[in-house]
Amino acid sequence: MEKKNKKIRIIEASVTTVLFGLLIYAAYSLWYIFGGTESSFDVHLYTVLSGTALGWFVAMLVGAIRKKSSWLTNLICLLLGNGIFQGLIWGTNAAINKENYLNEAVVINTFTVAFAASAIVLLIAFIMRAKSSLKAMNIILAIIYFVVSCGGVYVLNIENIKALSYKKNIEFGTISAEEMKLTNNEMNFCTQWFNNNFYGDDNKYPFTFKLDGKEFDPEQWEQNLTESPAFGTVYADGQTEYIVLTNKNNGLEVTVEATLFLRNATCQWIVYIKNTGDKNSGVISDFYALNSSFASGKADIYYSMGSNTAASDFSLIKKSLGSTERIFSGVDGKPTESYLPYFNVCGEKYGFVLGIGWTGQWASSFSSKNGETAITVKQDSLKAYLLPGEEIRSPLVSISFYDNENPLKGFNSFRRWIMDSVYPENVTQNSYTVMEVAGPESTRTADEIIEILNGLDNSVYENIDAFWMDAGWYSYNEGWYDGVGNWTVDTTRYDNGISELSGYAAGKGLGHVLWYEPERVFPGTEFHKAGSEKPQWLISVDGNDNLMWNLANEDAFKYYCDYILNSLKENGATVYRQDFNFAPLKY
Repeated sequence: MEKKNKKIRIIEASVTTVLFGLLIYAAYSLWYIFGGTESSFDVHLYTVLSGTALGWFVAMLVGAIRKKSSWLTNLICLLLGNGIFQGLIWGTNAAINKENYLNEAVVINTFTVAFAASAIVLLIAFIMRAKSSLKAMNIILAIIYFVVSCGGVYVLNIENIKALSYKKNIEFGTISAEEMKLTNNEMNFCTQWFNNNFYGDDNKYPFTFKLDGKEFDPEQWEQNLTESPAFGTVYADGQTEYIVLTNKNNGLEVTVEATLFLRNATCQWIVYIKNTGDKNSGVISDFYALNSSFASGKADIYYSMGSNTAASDFSLIKKSLGSTERIFSGVDGKPTESYLPYFNVCGEKYGFVLGIGWTGQWASSFSSKNGETAITVKQDSLKAYLLPGEEIRSPLVSISFYDNENPLKGFNSFRRWIMDSVYPENVTQNSYTVMEVAGPESTRTADEIIEILNGLDNSVYENIDAFWMDAGWYSYNEGWYDGVGNWTVDTTRYDNGISELSGYAAGKGLGHVLWYEPERVFPGTEFHKAGSEKPQWLISVDGNDNLMWNLANEDAFKYYCDYILNSLKENGATVYRQDFNFAPLKY
């Protein structure tokens, strides 16, 4: 009898472990789902799994209290657990998520409660059911479950709850218009930092790299300065100089395009490395556009989520910086899907907003120790040699300094610099309104589009600048996606070409927005055939239908530019619409 009971206990412990695993898996799954990436069916499936796990724990507790329990009792407990869990999660959602912006927080809060309740139930049940022969094992298991559930929930979820409840946990003090203005002290501080890091006597720079595993040592390089716009970059209100470092021993030339925007207390730079020798360079790695520290004092960091069509898109998050690095990066080669590359570091002594300009897989880290905020910025992965004449560049880094304990000043100072010096002239004063008449799922013909344009009231035309034709104006098979690479008009729908529509709209004072996705090429399309005939014009990845047009190949780049320009002219397009619908990192 004792052996039988022992086997039952072991089976119970095993089943409990499995169900506890289901609860953890369901917690993760629901958090992921509520980010907006899965279907409502999955939401219900995972809540049922979680409720079943909770019900099993309740059944164990009831059995411990009653010393025994029938199958009917266990079934009732399972159903009760499911009901409690379903009511808890959907009730919480209905109560606090009226604006549909706290989906993740609802899930995390609900699972926090469920985990804690389960841990307590398990602890009580195991201790109450413990027999002398299994007492040690039961107590150990109970403690493990308690520590894992409560401790894990606290470590993993509390920070997420705070972060995702962003509308509730970030508060800013008021700041006057006068305080918002940049001061001479802030401008002078920026100038001093800029000069110390690029023109200082100690030959130190904010960037680093390794050559054949050896750290960049400025002492071994000769420095020259020039104001010649070698790369043709011109910024409004910015003073740009080029710092050229040469090393005859390795045949490399490092050029820093450094710009100071004095009235915005902002500086920015890009680092270029070129092989000026007649043979392949050594291997360049660990190429950091920024690898330095700032004596900001104890600091908080404010950053925003990127956009992945989730409820938390663009959420503002605040974290305290400590000795543990906080690491940020793009995802799958997309620079703004996980995080926006802008970071406001608000320190006790001073603050600054860091901007990263890189259209691929960037990476950055932040940490703080003894009042020093350490920051790195780089292209996420680079280990390569350069052919003779070949050149690479770092991400662009900008820093906007401010001297105020209110981070709002940093946000507004950065925004003001963008508007003053980065945006094209007058872009902030002129709005441009477009109206979509043919989207990716549209099969409208030219006659149908003209009928739509004819049916609009004149007041609409007074407020619209252009009509927009999105993906699918070209020939395709099953859907718009399998025709990407066919940049010729589908004459079955537009028998007189798209230029007929452009001309008709122009008569009503409208421009024409036309969609292109030049990097992506689908097999069997016109550009797939053209690229396949040339070496290195297409880049493929095993198991992926999409191919990438190699814009790094000069001949492929010129071919595509000429083709798209002619396409725009032939179709009468006045606005070029660029898209990018696949993950480029693996390419």
